[in-house]
Amino acid sequence: MSYSPRQVPAEYNQAWFSEELGRINQGFIEYPTSLGLKVLYASPPRIRAGMIVYADGVTWNPGGGEGVYRRDKANAAWVLLG
Repeated sequence: MSYSPRQVPAEYNQAWFSEELGRINQGFIEYPTSLGLKVLYASPPRIRAGMIVYADGVTWNPGGGEGVYRRDKANAAWVLLG
């Protein structure tokens, strides 16, 4: 489960507030067991050191074909992870 905030009531409502805190807590407790990366067909518009992406390897090939890449610490190159 991930947390998405709900519309805040116009007036203070203790029950709503308590329930919302519980939902936030669940968002921290329940974490995914896998991560799905969206296949990218072009370089991301904003590149940052430490980014992890999945390149299609044809329309966007950062150097090693299709696969998962990370941006190096110097933010100078994509490194193929596999």
